[in-house]
Amino acid sequence: MRGSRADEAFDRAFPDLFRAAREIAYRILGDHHAADAVAAEAMAGAYARWRRLRSPVNATGWAVRRAADIAIDAAPAPGTLEPEVLNEALGPALAALPRPQALAVALRYLSTLGPAQVATALRRTRAQVDSDVATALPKLARQLGAFADELPATTPMEAIPSRSDTTKVLGRVHARGQYLRRQPVTFVLFLVLAGMLAAGIAGVARHHDSSSSHLRLTASPTSTLPPTTAVTAAPPTTVPAPASSVVAADTSTTVDHATTTALHATTTVCRNSMSASCGAFRWDPPPGDNQPVTVTATYFPSPPHPYEPLTFSVRSNDPDDQINTNDRCRTVNSWGDGSSDPQQPDCPRCPTPGRYGPWTPPAKNGGSHVDYPAHTFAPGDYTVTFRRVSGDPCPDETDPYASEGTVSISVHVPQPPPNG
Repeated sequence: MRGSRADEAFDRAFPDLFRAAREIAYRILGDHHAADAVAAEAMAGAYARWRRLRSPVNATGWAVRRAADIAIDAAPAPGTLEPEVLNEALGPALAALPRPQALAVALRYLSTLGPAQVATALRRTRAQVDSDVATALPKLARQLGAFADELPATTPMEAIPSRSDTTKVLGRVHARGQYLRRQPVTFVLFLVLAGMLAAGIAGVARHHDSSSSHLRLTASPTSTLPPTTAVTAAPPTTVPAPASSVVAADTSTTVDHATTTALHATTTVCRNSMSASCGAFRWDPPPGDNQPVTVTATYFPSPPHPYEPLTFSVRSNDPDDQINTNDRCRTVNSWGDGSSDPQQPDCPRCPTPGRYGPWTPPAKNGGSHVDYPAHTFAPGDYTVTFRRVSGDPCPDETDPYASEGTVSISVHVPQPPPNG
């Protein structure tokens, strides 16, 4: 229930847990957008099982292990990329290892967990973790090649940027976590209904059998598959099946606890999922119209002074997303004299798609921003253009409301007065 003490405890622990999950995800994938998505999914799982985690220490180990597991699944297949840095090479290299070895190396080298915490998070002894690491490192070195000398990958946390609004992320985590919490209940209800249906079918068969039917139900009590109905031709004088055969038919519809647990553990939840088995990514329901960014600009002083800085006031607004003030790829100031800021765009490589199946779109959350760029002009006439953007620069699978807008303004810089 929202507002409970457990939820309040989760909300207090969320910033530190999210940071730890994002840290290891970034070091595996080398992309902060993908790291944010992986960390959010890991935190949703932590929220769903928060009462069982019991303590922040256990929660940290679980969240880091879960984030590493999801990040390795989301990594490109080995050989599909030509990585330029260690972080880009690690994901495919770890994905090529057996998963227990990959997780042991990831948690040992790429997280801040101590050896005892790593063993606890992996539910293994320290000796087993040490054995997995010793076995995996030579394999990992062969996969990484020249990058192997850079291990451990101790990227400082301050160098791992995040453009996620933590308030928005926490809201999505609650919604996703509540959905995950409901899955075991839904699954149990399905089993109960299936059992009732099977029992009803068995009852009809018994009734039919008692009415001189020549059908007999036979099945192994331990089978997890639906019972096979065998048709046997019997002479008219056949005595109805004894009660023991009816009991056997009934027990064939029973699913034992171990089978139920195993089936539930392998069931893929195709809602806000990171599993490729859920099919192509799509927003469900559709997020609706994406409003553009509107931009207005003025400058001062007026009239401009030649060879002195002219300051612009650029106001940008997006009714359904936040203005991205850190984007050095899509945000451009074009001064009209052949120069621009930035001169070379700094565009991040968009992550390998890590979302599959239907995803709930985030809530619209509009924002505005004012910035004050300045430029020095020689006498003349110029058309200055400002482009401002909102949301994520990789919007197709991360932000359905990302957009951009431009404004152009004419600037006349007069000749300086002649020296008197």
